[in-house]
Amino acid sequence: HKFGYHYLPSRYLLSTIAAVCCFGAWQVIGLAQLNFKSKWLLAPLMVFLIVFNGNEIFASFKSRRYAIQRVNNYLGSYDLKDKTLLGTWSSSFSWQNKARTIPLWKAYFYHQNPLQKFSPNVVITEVNEAESDSAFIKNHIDLFAISDSSRTFRVNFWRINVHWLSKK
Repeated sequence: HKFGYHYLPSRYLLSTIAAVCCFGAWQVIGLAQLNFKSKWLLAPLMVFLIVFNGNEIFASFKSRRYAIQRVNNYLGSYDLKDKTLLGTWSSSFSWQNKARTIPLWKAYFYHQNPLQKFSPNVVITEVNEAESDSAFIKNHIDLFAISDSSRTFRVNFWRINVHWLSKK
């Protein structure tokens, strides 16, 4: 659940949830220190939040699809030791190999000449490159044209392309 944060993409929520929880804990401690009565008013609220969030976490646990594990198994079946994986999703998909992973975000992180700078073996992007603000598209790089092969995976709401780059 996102409560009032419906405008945020789900992939950015973990840090937002952590910040909101820290702020909430700070507020609860402050209210609890005001007087004795406030502690009893906060108890039902805390129980509600624990039960509500517990149900959400349990529902998420029950509905796992192991999509990231499938991509990890796919990449893990190749010898990628000392190879470079480039892309925002690369760290999520490299658990089973010893590849070097480099994230990429347009106008923020490694977006200038990434192919020349890092000489990646694999580039991992969403189909529309939304995760990197179209870092390759805006630099006129056609990943399909420079790839030996590509494979698309579905991970929850996102379609992810794994591009195996040609080495010239």
